[in-house]
Amino acid sequence: MTLKEITQCMQAYANLRNTAKTQEMQNLYNQGNAFPYIRDNNNQPVAGGNKAYVNAYPGIKTDGSLVFFVISAYKDVSSNPSILNDIQIIPIQNLTPSATGSTGNISPQEANIRIANWASQRNPWIQENIETIFQCYSIPQEDSSSGTTHNAFLALNQNSAAQGGYIADAIVEDVENSIFVFYDTTNPVPPYPPGAGTFYLLSLVS
Repeated sequence: MTLKEITQCMQAYANLRNTAKTQEMQNLYNQGNAFPYIRDNNNQPVAGGNKAYVNAYPGIKTDGSLVFFVISAYKDVSSNPSILNDIQIIPIQNLTPSATGSTGNISPQEANIRIANWASQRNPWIQENIETIFQCYSIPQEDSSSGTTHNAFLALNQNSAAQGGYIADAIVEDVENSIFVFYDTTNPVPPYPPGAGTFYLLSLVS
């Protein structure tokens, strides 16, 4: 895909958000619950930061399918001449997380609860948050510090003070030698986490 085509996909997603097309957004996320991506072993902190990030942008292709555009944050800049080569284009999929294995900063049980929250509560949550729904996931590289293939599961973290009772989340599952590890320090964007980069691709969307 060209950069124009990628930004058109992202703009199509933003248009649903900007015009509060709740039903269409709900239908979009009925297509799957996760996107697998390949870890960039050379990822590094963005300029001025102290932590490496991965940016994952949802977009809608012309056939109506939901995809995520995944790129290391330090490469997600206007000055990158090979940005197209650095973007992974990943269709959303229906995946099942592992219920056991080594854990990150939450237990597999809590990770599965948050993933299950997305399955059962996403439609009312989308209805409550359609005009502010995330346009990117900012994933710290520490969320994928080993292995090559990673599954990012869409999730909801219960929070009584949040609009709709939940905060958007993504649970990253590291897959290495059939071992799964859960972490949850992912940030939905907006708002923009400090030190996470400039989100160049998102800057091309209105």
